[in-house]
Amino acid sequence: MNNDFGFLPNLSDEDKLFIRNIEEWVDLASEKFKRKFTHFLTEKQCDIATAVMNSMGYKAYGLCGGWDNAKRRVLGIWNEYDVPDVDEFPIASYTFKYPKAYKLSHRDFLGAFVSLNIKRECVGDILVNDGIAVAFFEKSVGANIDSELFKIGRVGVDVTKGCEIISQMDVSDKFTEISGTVASLRLDCVLSLALNCSRSKVVPLIAAKKVCVNNFERLCGDYIMHEKDVFSVKGFGKFVLSQISGKSRKDRIFITVSKYI
Repeated sequence: MNNDFGFLPNLSDEDKLFIRNIEEWVDLASEKFKRKFTHFLTEKQCDIATAVMNSMGYKAYGLCGGWDNAKRRVLGIWNEYDVPDVDEFPIASYTFKYPKAYKLSHRDFLGAFVSLNIKRECVGDILVNDGIAVAFFEKSVGANIDSELFKIGRVGVDVTKGCEIISQMDVSDKFTEISGTVASLRLDCVLSLALNCSRSKVVPLIAAKKVCVNNFERLCGDYIMHEKDVFSVKGFGKFVLSQISGKSRKDRIFITVSKYI
């Protein structure tokens, strides 16, 4: 792996292999005009891909998830003289309609897709509202969704190709807010407020590699957090440090943490 990527923190062996693959795909695209489209990447993998491409100075690539604010996206790499159209990304979308009386979740839909032997990496975002949902797939596995899937759990669904309905859906993230003061913007202090527990209980979570900031593991409690940083704790959920508001008379820092729901 190129040593220039040492600026990416705490990379796993899987991350390092992914970076090596990106380097190989870039070589094939730039030298042999071979396009590459990946499976759907996680948010972390998207961040890694962007950082690696920027570091390499390679601009002939794109990330697409089928809609504007996609979190899970396909990485495309090509030669600068062979730029594909967006619709050439191998992504298929489907809309699922069902009675609003039934409450279906992201997990319900994903479980139904997995039951069709569709791998998680072949499924993009799943957007669920009352009575309607939209999901994205790799074309190779999603081609027959409308002829193979008739129920989500025990609920009958009407399946159609396309995702135009998104413009009428509420696809914004939902949060609950947690406000308070912290002694500093250290990671362990912010986690203590977010999880409503003492710093002594937070430290083992960090040491156990259960804490990520902006999709990367952080192994030290003294890491300094910044406004808009997104962090997650396995078993506790995902949060964003949404606001830093100044200091109290006792020199403590007012912050607001928003928890994804």
